[in-house]
Amino acid sequence: MHIIRREIKIKSSARMKFSTEFLIYTQVFDILYLIYFLATLNNLGGGPMIFISGIHAVGKGYFCGLVKKELGIEAYSASDLIAKARNASFSSDKLVAEIEENQQYLLAAVQELRESGSDFILDGHFCLINRSTGEPERISLETFTTLKPEAIVLLTEKPKVIVERRKTRDGIDETPEYVEQFQNMEKQYANEVAELLNAKLFISTGAADLESAIDFLRSL
Repeated sequence: MHIIRREIKIKSSARMKFSTEFLIYTQVFDILYLIYFLATLNNLGGGPMIFISGIHAVGKGYFCGLVKKELGIEAYSASDLIAKARNASFSSDKLVAEIEENQQYLLAAVQELRESGSDFILDGHFCLINRSTGEPERISLETFTTLKPEAIVLLTEKPKVIVERRKTRDGIDETPEYVEQFQNMEKQYANEVAELLNAKLFISTGAADLESAIDFLRSL
């Protein structure tokens, strides 16, 4: 009996030693992988990127055209980059399925642009309308921590103006209350992301201050 207990003790000790060593090796591997992953993110490379955001029909395309004309900075639409990568187009109702999957296509496309080493503008959103629910929802925070824009311009407009644009351009009827809620959601998230990334943020209140937004970009 004494010998059996000793053998059990030895086996238990060996098992404990193995478990401890395995745990140490696992922790070291996790730390090394985390360091590698962070280094990869920090060295995505390329030139600075400016993010132009705002809800549908707020005038992002028009503003990007002004910036390109006055500052000579190339502009790209997030939806166009995603559509090109997926070989598909988005419907005029702006309802989006597979929101998170689309962001992976976007990140890959933006990485290619960054590798050119030039400044560029990305026209996109902080929130999108989910096709399943018909309600706006936030794009994942990981998308923006990976994009890491140097500056953000959030375009806003009077809800009634956007309602009219949506009806004229897309044939979609929306209420001013819905648009206001959507804009407030976009604005709140833009502020949170800018603070987290320490990115400079300019919030435009409408067509009247677009020149001020361009001056903001000129000062960067």
